[in-house]
Parts: sequence; C-alpha cells; structure tokens
Amino acid sequence: MTGQVFLEEIRDRGWDPLAIGGLTMGADPIVVAVSVTSGTISGFLVRKGEKQHGTGQRIEGFREPGAQVVIVDDVCTTGSSTVQAIEAAREFGFEVIGVMCLVERQEAKGRLSVEKAAAQAPFVSIFTANDVRGEHVAIGT
Repeated sequence: MTGQVFLEEIRDRGWDPLAIGGLTMGADPIVVAVSVTSGTISGFLVRKGEKQHGTGQRIEGFREPGAQVVIVDDVCTTGSSTVQAIEAAREFGFEVIGVMCLVERQEAKGRLSVEKAAAQAPFVSIFTANDVRGEHVAIGT
C-alpha cells in the first residue's frame, strides 16, 4: 500500500523520475515498494558513508548521472537523513525533482532543513504527526 500511495502522489504531481531512492535504512522499504508497484521506476539506496571496500560507492542500485530522481524517507524529524540523501544524490549527478517522506513529525525545523537542501525540488509529506495523532484518536473512539 505504501508503494501505491507514493506512486500515486508522484504521478499526481506530474513527476516522471527514472528512479527513487533515499538514505538506508529508512528509505529501503519505500524504495522497494515504489519500484515494484510501478514496474518502471528503478531504485537506489544511499549509504551513510562511502563503502570502505569493493567499489567504494555511496549510491547503490540505479546509477545514471543526470537522471531525474525522487528522494524518499520514512520519517522526517530534523530532516538530516533526507538532507544527506539529497546531497549525496546531487554529488553523484542525479537531478532531484522531488522529495517525499511518509510521516513529517513537525518538529525541530525538519521541513525547513529539507526544503533548503531540496532548493527547487518540492517537499511532500504523505502524513504529518497531526494526521497520525488524529487517526489514533478517531480509531480509539
């Protein structure tokens, strides 16, 4: 279901990314879900640091410099994981056309940090902490 929700939001916004990715581990299930659900959008994962052996890559999976991509994360609190993924994607040569998170916690200026790093790429949250809290209250009633 998460893959479908993210995919619908991507399509509703008119984005046409070749790939979707984010910082491992939070982004991993979202990347896989969207890639599998779409059948056409590839996935990549961003390591927290360059791999110390083998090829030494920070980006794993889809690797096509210049490609339009969407950065995803599970939760955005301070925004630091999302910002790291945006920076790594741009350093690699990707064009970041959008940034998405499943839940924006609405704390510690996370949105501001992500929007600043994203620059012209829009930042979208599927849910906010208020949405989740509201659902919790409604279910318990």
